[in-house]
Amino acid sequence: MESLYEEPQVQPDFPKRKKSIWARVLTAALLVAVVFVSGLVGYAYGYSQKPDVTAGPVVVTTSETSSTASNLLVSLQNQIELVADRASDAVVNIQTESISYDLWFQAVPSQGLGSGFFISSDGYVLTNNHVIEGARSITVITRDGKRYTAKVVGSDQLSDLAVLKVDISGAKFLSFRSTDTVKVGEFVVAIGNPLGLSHSVTFGVLSAKERSIQEPNGALIVDMLQTDAAINPGNSGGPLLDLNGKVVGINTAISTEGQGIGFAVSADTAVKVVNDLIQHGYVRWAYLGVVTRETSTEDGVVVVDMDVNGPAYKAGLKTGDKIVALDGQAVRNQQDLNSLIRKRNPGEKIVVRVNRSGQNLDITVTLGERPKS
Repeated sequence: MESLYEEPQVQPDFPKRKKSIWARVLTAALLVAVVFVSGLVGYAYGYSQKPDVTAGPVVVTTSETSSTASNLLVSLQNQIELVADRASDAVVNIQTESISYDLWFQAVPSQGLGSGFFISSDGYVLTNNHVIEGARSITVITRDGKRYTAKVVGSDQLSDLAVLKVDISGAKFLSFRSTDTVKVGEFVVAIGNPLGLSHSVTFGVLSAKERSIQEPNGALIVDMLQTDAAINPGNSGGPLLDLNGKVVGINTAISTEGQGIGFAVSADTAVKVVNDLIQHGYVRWAYLGVVTRETSTEDGVVVVDMDVNGPAYKAGLKTGDKIVALDGQAVRNQQDLNSLIRKRNPGEKIVVRVNRSGQNLDITVTLGERPKS
């Protein structure tokens, strides 16, 4: 496959619009409660503009201010309509059928709903792992109502992503935008299949980056995006787009403790997962080989156990070491450690700074490949 990224693009300038105006994720005891938004289970827009500071008096009439705000809103609306129309051709509904067994061991069929989108013209589809996990059959439905039987190319629990393949050619597809270029406060558009309502569009802002959430199975998903664009059951696997129609995230979960708090797997994570699943059938996550606990002062994580065949042990780390940095980047908590390791690849060398008996030591570790579960 060709690169999933396109050249970074900024969001379009609106008439007379000025440039728009990590947070720590809750730790294990305070992890935000979330619901993964596969099926069966408002954004308030405000704008204020102050006149430029000049040497002389500035007079702004009510009509001029109203006209500027009106033009801005019209331009924004037009851009959202354009993104929704163009991107919707690449967004698909996903229907699954599964079999479970009751207390008398009788087979009980169940159905599920979710979303996804084409990432290539030859039929590769990206969605969430929890949308298709355990399914005996998967059907992909395009915007024009055509139905395709999908097969699973690969899936990954650590990122909650899965790649499907359908027999199609010439499919409209979406490209990704690097997470590093996405700014908090940018407008975003979510498209999906909430509650079975095909190709629904919602709008909001990117509320935060580098969030972490914990799945019901205990897996910690890191480097997620937070948005207030409305996300509901059935939106799982659908794209979160910028105003150029580029994918910045994959809608995955919503908070159960408040409204307007949704989470999306970042585009950078998605690109790594997609490439590995298509090339290898699984994701080659980097592996340090330590079990750690956080400190109350959030100044590092303490090694409490090690894989004696793992990279850290072989490089000379010891239980009781406090990891305070990786390649010069501070490690304050478990999320920091997981995030920094998952951004690397097996075989890469990293410098792990540890505090041992009050002294800082730099230890070079060659990362391994995380064992398959």
